Amino acid sequence: MKLHHVATALFLFIGLVVAANAEEKKAIDKAKLLGTWECVEGKEIEGAVVEFLKDGKGKVTLKGTDKPEEFKYEIDGDSVKVTHKNQEGKEVMQAHKIKSLTDKEMVAENEKGEVSKFKKKLN
Repeated sequence: MKLHHVATALFLFIGLVVAANAEEKKAIDKAKLLGTWECVEGKEIEGAVVEFLKDGKGKVTLKGTDKPEEFKYEIDGDSVKVTHKNQEGKEVMQAHKIKSLTDKEMVAENEKGEVSKFKKKLN
C-alpha cells in the first residue's frame, strides 16, 4: 500500500515539474533583437521600421511618416515591454510576445493577439 502512495506522489511531482517547465518563459536573445526591423505583415503597422538600440531605447517610423517616435524597452522572458508616449503625452506600456526570433526574421504578438512579421534590415 505504501509503495502505491509513493508512486502516485512521484508521478504527481513529475507532472508538476513538466507543467512548470512548459510554462517557463523562453528568454529573448537581445543580440538578435538589436538592429533595424521592417514590418512586412501586420495590422496597422505594415511598412513600419523599428530600431532596437543597445541602451534599452528604440525608434519606430510608421509608413508614410518621416519623423521617428522614440520608445524605451525591456526584455521580460519571451516578451518585449515597450514604453512610449501616447497622443496626450502620457507614458503607456505595451507587451509584445516574441513568437519567433532569428537573425533575419521576427514574429511578434501584441496584447490584442495581433501577429506581425518583421524582416531585419541590413545596415
